[in-house]
Amino acid sequence: MEKYPLLKLKAELLCLGVKLSDDLLTKVDNYFLERNFIHGSQLILNGNVTVNVAVNEKYVLKFSPFELSKIKNEWFILKNGLPVTTCKPLLMPQWANLPLNRQAKVGDIVRPHNEYTLFCVPIKKCIFEVLNKKCKFCTFVDHNRISKSDNLNLVKKAFEIIFSQTDQYKAVAIGGATPNLDDFGASYYSEVVKIIKKIKPEIKISLEIIPPMKLDMLNELYSAGVDSIIMNLEIFDDNIRQYICPGKSVIPKSHYFKAYERALNIFGKNRVSSVLIVGLEDRKSTIEGAKKLIRMGVTPTLMPFRPYDACELNFLPPVEPRYYLSVYEQILEDIIANRIDPREDYGCTYCGGCSLEKLLVIKNKSNRV
Repeated sequence: MEKYPLLKLKAELLCLGVKLSDDLLTKVDNYFLERNFIHGSQLILNGNVTVNVAVNEKYVLKFSPFELSKIKNEWFILKNGLPVTTCKPLLMPQWANLPLNRQAKVGDIVRPHNEYTLFCVPIKKCIFEVLNKKCKFCTFVDHNRISKSDNLNLVKKAFEIIFSQTDQYKAVAIGGATPNLDDFGASYYSEVVKIIKKIKPEIKISLEIIPPMKLDMLNELYSAGVDSIIMNLEIFDDNIRQYICPGKSVIPKSHYFKAYERALNIFGKNRVSSVLIVGLEDRKSTIEGAKKLIRMGVTPTLMPFRPYDACELNFLPPVEPRYYLSVYEQILEDIIANRIDPREDYGCTYCGGCSLEKLLVIKNKSNRV
């Protein structure tokens, strides 16, 4: 195999995904392909670099040159039929298939996203979908039949099962839908966090949430046990944001930045982050938004838009990897100068499987040694 730059490979995989033969797919764990959870699968590259990849989506089958292959007992990523690297698919552990009740399994609520981080989606019922104002890039559909009245008990049961079987996980990333307009789920997620911390107090927890209008709720989330917080702006251009996120865009951008300022005072530097989606607005707008976040001390998580079959924007092409990397080229100096370091965060941002910040910081610091 020829040496293939890891940063370039990860960017290409994030943008274009991988193909997987039906025959091979039937031989791997059923939870390898995470449809209706995060709509992706995790591969471990180079021993410790996680990358979330789309698998066998229509755009992947049309545009991607990459294929996941297994030769004897070793996994390879092929590009145009030739192996470029070995990898390790993150298959689901046995506990993911254990039942919580007649309808739900542990894996319907919690799954690993690398060898040390769990991802928890306790609820998938989104108020913006109910109001017919769902984000156009979203793929969440509520298939798990977990009702609002009993899902906290199921969350408790799920984590009791997991932590009774293993102590390998050091962090939990909580994300999912927005269940209400009252506080965008802050009170609900606070209860989820308390449940997890009671079972395993030392676990680190990141929470992904719309900033509540009453910013004092951020203090309550911190008191409940949230260690880092993710409040995703997603689109920086106001007009495009209104079109792409018809529900979320009613929360003004100015409120997000007030929330970032408050959160930085509560959680600290490198404990506050925000996703910006690359490819749905002009590159200059994404870069402007990222630089504004960086200057505040907020980690920008730049994720390429992926036109999943289940999303409303599935007619769009995927983001070109070169385009995706070019956005980072414009903000890397700002990231370094402002000492943004995802390795000091927890949960999703620390995992880094859906973006390039962590790998870029590691690569840059290694080059300076």
